[in-house]
Amino acid sequence: GVGWYPGKAFLSTSYSYDHPRYGIPVDPEEPDEVRVLNMRRHNIRATGGFHDLNSFLTGFRASFNYNDYQHQEIPNGVIGTVFKNKTYLYDGMVEQKKTGRWSGSFGYWGMHRDYSATGEEVLTPPTLQNAVAAFALETFDLRKIILQFGGRVEHNGFAPEGQPDRSFNGASAAAGVRISLWEG
Repeated sequence: GVGWYPGKAFLSTSYSYDHPRYGIPVDPEEPDEVRVLNMRRHNIRATGGFHDLNSFLTGFRASFNYNDYQHQEIPNGVIGTVFKNKTYLYDGMVEQKKTGRWSGSFGYWGMHRDYSATGEEVLTPPTLQNAVAAFALETFDLRKIILQFGGRVEHNGFAPEGQPDRSFNGASAAAGVRISLWEG
């Protein structure tokens, strides 16, 4: 990974690669019959933003994460089934400047996923998935009592090959109270 942190800006990047290969016994009655799994994964991540800003926003952070995962099931030395899953994840969060007793943050999250399985033991069709979300959290500080309110809205869409597209919306909200009983 590489990082860059001059003044109020920051940037961090990383890359990783995994390529394990291992065997799994298929049938306890046949200890010599082993199914080999050949896996590989590439991951690239970048996070950057700004902090300690003199504005109505005090900070901003954004990140991007790419995963390219694949594994092959190899019974008896022949590739039987191949699973591939590529995901692109992105998110960001903004911190608000404290104004009076109010402070908070808000942000977004998103994902694009390209999944496929080919070969002998395929149970699911190739599928594209897209998802987006937005959230906010507000804090009202009364010193001994702190009130928090938050919410999130999300949309997920799936496009499986040969099947009807599906999409779902979700929302959640929460409220909390923190009471300081004593100090020390």
